[in-house]
Amino acid sequence: MQNKGETMFTAVEKLLALLLVILFIISIAIAFIPDGFLHLI
Repeated sequence: MQNKGETMFTAVEKLLALLLVILFIISIAIAFIPDGFLHLI
């Protein structure tokens, strides 16, 4: 049971890390992409 809990925790950690990376990339994209292109999204 303990191993299963640890794997679940690492899976959640990976998901959170992935979300942080995605948010970071989106913020950089918003900073560099012109406003005209943002309206197309």
